[in-house]
Amino acid sequence: MRRWARTPEFRSRREPRRARWRRVVNGLRPDRNPLRRPVDRIESVLMLGLLAVFLVAAPVTAFGVGRWVWDGATVTARSEQAAWHRVGAVVRQDVPAPADNPYGAVYLAQVPVRWIAPDGTAHTGRVAAQAGLRAGARVAVWTSVSGQLTGPPLGRAQILHQAAFAGLMSGLGCSVLLAVAALAVRRMLQRRRLAAWDAEWRATGPLWSNYR
Repeated sequence: MRRWARTPEFRSRREPRRARWRRVVNGLRPDRNPLRRPVDRIESVLMLGLLAVFLVAAPVTAFGVGRWVWDGATVTARSEQAAWHRVGAVVRQDVPAPADNPYGAVYLAQVPVRWIAPDGTAHTGRVAAQAGLRAGARVAVWTSVSGQLTGPPLGRAQILHQAAFAGLMSGLGCSVLLAVAALAVRRMLQRRRLAAWDAEWRATGPLWSNYR
C-alpha cells in the first residue's frame, strides 16, 4: 500500500498558522526576555486576566440569565394554566379546503366557531383551524373564565427555548464586552509602547547618525 507523503506546499501553508499561534502564546506567556518592556509584561498580565474572566464570567452569566428566564417563564406558564381553560368550540359553517392540493399539505383558515365559557356564557368568534372542516365539527380553543380567547399557555419546549436563547445572548454579550475591553487596553498600551520607542529613538538616534 502506497503512502502519500505530505507535500512541501501543504506543509508551507500550515507553518504560517502554527507560527502565528506560537507568537500569540509566547506573547502572553511571562518570561525573562530582556527585550520585553514593562508595558509588554503588563499587557500579558492584563490579557491573561481578561481571558480568565471570560472563561469564568461567560458561562456563569449565561447560566444565571438562562435560569432567571426559566424561572420567570415557569411562573408565567403556571399562572396561565390556572387562569386559562381549554374548551370545545363548534364550527358554525363549512370551511372548504383548497381544491388543488397534490402534496396533501395542511392549510389553516379562520374558522367561525361558537363556544361556552367556563362561567356559562356563550361566545362566537373566529379561530385558526384546519381548512376542510364541516359545520358541527369541534375544535379546541383556550379562553379565560369570562370566555375571551387567549391561546394555549406556555409549554415546556417554549420555556426551554426562551431560557436557552436568553443564556446564549447573555454569554455573547459578555464576550463582546470583554473583547472591547481587551482592544481598548491593547490600544492604550500600544500608545505607551510607541511613545517609549520614540523617546528611546530620540536618545539613541543622534549616536547612530554621528557614527563613522
